[in-house]
Parts: sequence; structure tokens; C-alpha cells
Amino acid sequence: DSSNAYAGVGGIRELLVGVLVEPSMMLALFVAALATGTTNIGEMGLMVGSLAAGSPVAVVVAAAAFAIACYVELGKLPYDMAEAEQEIQEGPLAEYSGPSLALVKMSMSMKQVLVVSWFVAVFLPFGSAAELTLAVGALVYLVKVAAIFFVCSFVENLVARVRYKLMGRQTWTVVGVSVLAFVFCVLGV
Repeated sequence: DSSNAYAGVGGIRELLVGVLVEPSMMLALFVAALATGTTNIGEMGLMVGSLAAGSPVAVVVAAAAFAIACYVELGKLPYDMAEAEQEIQEGPLAEYSGPSLALVKMSMSMKQVLVVSWFVAVFLPFGSAAELTLAVGALVYLVKVAAIFFVCSFVENLVARVRYKLMGRQTWTVVGVSVLAFVFCVLGV
């Protein structure tokens, strides 16, 4: 630890985003698991893809909640709290340089791809490799992931950065949508 105050502030802001958004993602996945009757990601995707989920409205609302949480988790412009001011540019990464910074940046990019892939596997499984050949399925997967990243970059260019103090209020919306999906699932809607 370099005891850099700006890196500490950026790290705290990054933790705030994680604490507010990741439980919503887990609740949305829990709703999908309850609606499909399994916790196996592949089976959940097959059930959602074949429209055999027990609570279809709950799955759609959970998908919306997971999509919003996914966007926040990607750290795109309105929610890039760790880099919100010039003083804390790069947030918790301010003390890294060279190969260490490259590895951390690469791991952040991998996290973005994994979160989007998770969304695609559970909530957009249409055209998967199980239904098609492996090559066509991989191509469909790449198109879906590229489309999601394109939409995210389009939205990122349309919005302004959220103030740090308002971040909690806006992420409660994601929590509310996830809870609504859970209520729909419990009611069997």
C-alpha cells in the first residue's frame, strides 16, 4: 500500500458501487433460479431459451434488473465512481504502473466480458451452441456480446456522470427492480 489518499478514495468508491449493485445481480439470478428450478447456469439458459420458466414475467423483470446492474458493474460513464474527479483519475489504480497496471487493466476487461457473458448465458440464450453447430453458436454469441457492448458505449456517450452523493439513490432503483422480480416469482406471475 502506497498510502496514497486519492487511491484510497477511489477504492472506497469502487467498493460502494460493488456493495450497492452486486446484491441486485445475485437477487436477479436467484429469481431466475427459482423460476427455472435449477442453479445450473446452462440449464437456466435452456429453460429461459425454451420459454419453459415457471414465472415468465419474473424472469423478464429479473433480466431487466440484471441488465441495469450489468451496466453499472461495467463501470461505464455515469457510474465510473472510482474515476469521478481528475484528482483520483484511475481511482484505486493510481499507484500501479507498467506490467502490473497492464495486468489489472486486462483483468478489468475480462471482468466486463464475463459479466456480459453471464447475462447472455442466462437471459439471452437464444441461438446458443446447444441449438446450433459450435461455430455458428460461437458467432451468435460474439454478435450478442458485441451488440451489448455497442449499446453500452452508445448509452455512455449520451449521459453525464452521476454525482457521487446521488449514486446510492440511483442504484436503489436496481434493487427495487430485483425485489419486484422476486415478488413476481413468489406470486408465480
